[in-house]
Parts: sequence; C-alpha cells; structure tokens
Amino acid sequence: MRPTVAVNLGLLLRVCLVPLFVNLFKQFSWMPLRHATSRIILWLSSLLGLHVAAVSADTIMVENVCYIFVARCTMMDAYFGAIPLLWGWHVSLMKNAGQLARLFVVVFVVNIVRLQVDTFLHAHGVPRPVSHEAITGVAYWVVLAWVLRHRAWEGERVVLLREPWLLSYLRSWPKRAAHSSEGEPVS
Repeated sequence: MRPTVAVNLGLLLRVCLVPLFVNLFKQFSWMPLRHATSRIILWLSSLLGLHVAAVSADTIMVENVCYIFVARCTMMDAYFGAIPLLWGWHVSLMKNAGQLARLFVVVFVVNIVRLQVDTFLHAHGVPRPVSHEAITGVAYWVVLAWVLRHRAWEGERVVLLREPWLLSYLRSWPKRAAHSSEGEPVS
C-alpha cells in the first residue's frame, strides 16, 4: 500500500482566491469609509485630550501632525481577503451575509482601536515603527484569529494523494528547510 497525503481542496481553492479578493479591494477609493474613520479618530482623540482639527474629508491634524487616511487605513484588504475563507458553500446566502456583516464589524472595530492607539502613542512621542507598524501587525493577527475561529472549510472534501514524487518532496521538505536556514545550498 502506497502512503498518502490528505489535501483539503476547498481550503486550497479558498487560499488561492484570497489575493484576487484583496485585489478587488484595491479597485475602489473607499472615500466614505475613509471619511467616517477619520472623523471617529478625530472624535476619540479629542476625548483623550489631544489637540485635533479636521483638515479635509480624509485628513486630520492631531498634535500638529497631519494624518491622511488612505484606503489601506480602512483594513478593507483584510475584510476582502477573509471573504473566501469565510464563505460557506453549503449554507444559505443569508447566513453568509450575516457572517460577512459580523466580519465587517470586527474589522471596523479592530481598525478603529488600531488607529486610535497608533495616534495616541505617536502623539506622546512613541516612534512611528512602534506606534503604527507593530500595532498594525497585531490588528491583522486579531482578524486572522477571528477568521480561523470561524473556519468555513471544515468538512469540505479532502483528497488523498498517492503520488510518490509529491510524497517524497513533502517528506524531504523539513530537511530542506533546515539546510537552507544553515546557509547551505539546497538542490
């Protein structure tokens, strides 16, 4: 009997669709959401005692620092990238719509917290790589954890592969990775 490898084709297809959905996000300016986000950050910053001013629909000043809210500031890339991972192929359209609505709320709230913590820390002298980039990484991780908690791909078709070349490659992969991390060439 030849050894086998189990592959979840549904998950594989979903992962392949993620970049396409993220690219769909990039096709829009998201101006209404950018405006709403900037106004919420403006309001929260004023509640925290920071000196704030609205400059334009998507630009605010906090403690004499100008913040321009671009499409990436909405985290809609995370939202769109999560759609293929959350879409249930065997559930109703209404249940899928409800799941995507909950995801939108999660992404929106996480994003507002991310931006407000960033703005507050930066206004108090924390360097930008810490106040923005590190917190952004945590925010994306929170969204990913939420998506993984709601796996839509469980119970989908799993295919058993019995190809000797693939099995050989998969078995040798940990050894190949260890060699490449030691600086040795990998064939």
